[in-house]
Amino acid sequence: MSKRKREIKKRKQLAEDVREDESLLTTESAEDIEIAQDSGHGEPEFEDLRPPESPIDDSQILTTHLPSAPKKPAQKKETPGRQPKAAVAADSWLGQNKENFLLGLLILYVLLLGLGTVGELFEIEWILNLPLFR
Repeated sequence: MSKRKREIKKRKQLAEDVREDESLLTTESAEDIEIAQDSGHGEPEFEDLRPPESPIDDSQILTTHLPSAPKKPAQKKETPGRQPKAAVAADSWLGQNKENFLLGLLILYVLLLGLGTVGELFEIEWILNLPLFR
């Protein structure tokens, strides 16, 4: 729920910033805009992407701040044939940690293989008497 509140706050702040930008563009000169940006309002500075010898003068340029599209969380529709949420959570944990789980199994296998090899090569009885190597 707190993510939703943060998202709403961000949208409100973005709307306020856009309103401020529009009011600055309509009521103030270019020098006033630069002073307002330097005073630390948190507004991003716009880059002038023109080549150095551009024939366009600054009075013809209108810069705007376009808000980025918010990401919508994916909503899953429940169908009667689906598993309960607890089973889905277990599947997702296994899916997320499958690589770590397989790596752990591989390391365990190599360690047991090495233990058996050492037991055979050096004829260490307590290793050879383990139930795993009988």
